[in-house]
Amino acid sequence: MVVGGAAGGAGICWLLWAQLASRTSNSSASVPEKVLAYTLTIFLMAWFAFGNYWTLGIMWPDYAPTLFEPNQWCHRTLYVFALTQLGLVWGVVTLLMMLLMALVVCQVFGCGWLGPPRYK
Repeated sequence: MVVGGAAGGAGICWLLWAQLASRTSNSSASVPEKVLAYTLTIFLMAWFAFGNYWTLGIMWPDYAPTLFEPNQWCHRTLYVFALTQLGLVWGVVTLLMMLLMALVVCQVFGCGWLGPPRYK
């Protein structure tokens, strides 16, 4: 969580800096900046996938160290927090995908509240 948060925070700060820099000049992002942005995005997606695998792979670990395997345990609060965070992230992603699909369906079938249809 610390690595993902730090990388995400650095990405947000870099994004804000790039946005402010683009207001002062008319040049677009350079190739190294684009490569850095894509690399950071791919890293964060891979880190999230690895975190899912790692957290869900040990479903309900021991909450206290045992005598013969003292390193095979996880604090209960930390594990429940990780599960809650994963549930919230996947819930938000699911809601956004459902909203996107609803907007696509309304756009294709011409719902009146989206404005005039464009693809006719």
